[in-house]
Amino acid sequence: MMELVRAKKINCIVVKDLSRFGRDHLEAGEYIERLFPFLGVRFIAINDNYDSMNSRAESDEIIVPFKNLINEAYCRDTSIKIRSQLEIKRQRGDFIGSFAVFGYKKGPSDHHKLVIDEFAADVVRDIFNWKLDGISAIDIAARLTASGIPTPMDYKLSQGMRYTTAFRIKERSEWSAGMVLRILKNPVYTGVLEQGRVTTPSYRVKRLVHKPREEWAVVEGCHEPNHQQVRL
Repeated sequence: MMELVRAKKINCIVVKDLSRFGRDHLEAGEYIERLFPFLGVRFIAINDNYDSMNSRAESDEIIVPFKNLINEAYCRDTSIKIRSQLEIKRQRGDFIGSFAVFGYKKGPSDHHKLVIDEFAADVVRDIFNWKLDGISAIDIAARLTASGIPTPMDYKLSQGMRYTTAFRIKERSEWSAGMVLRILKNPVYTGVLEQGRVTTPSYRVKRLVHKPREEWAVVEGCHEPNHQQVRL
């Protein structure tokens, strides 16, 4: 949008209210009070009865920044509450991921519990059994591909899930040693949930930060194990 503004293709911006425009009071104030007037852009916030073309200069100088500050405080408070609730769920063993790991599916009555997905679970059991027989991850991947077994990603897509990944390079992907090793190393197949590995510094900063292992939420016996962990 700002590219169109700078290209003189937009001269008026209309939002429902100030909170819909931004909840960082400093950034919102910079746009509304300085950048938009400098670029000759009219700004309207309908519910807040604000129109930069017909602004009440003295009152708006106080009210608009104050409203932006309230919006930011609300956003910060909501973020803290959500983070707290998610951590409570992790600590009591609730699964909070968007997609169940390969070999499981979300429970029909409780989506925070994992239940065995028989088709995928059989594939996982084969992977563990082959590894116990001394077969390498590369050879296991070759067996799965040759047998036409869908990869975890393709299986999710075949089940109607809107699953995306940056690793997809072919219309139908093939098994790799890396996929096999991720399954073999994942403690979820022993009934253990490890969650909360990453976080963000704050509600403002969306950059992911890896947490130290001692801060993870690790809960045993959360669901039926699929296989015993093997030594790699």
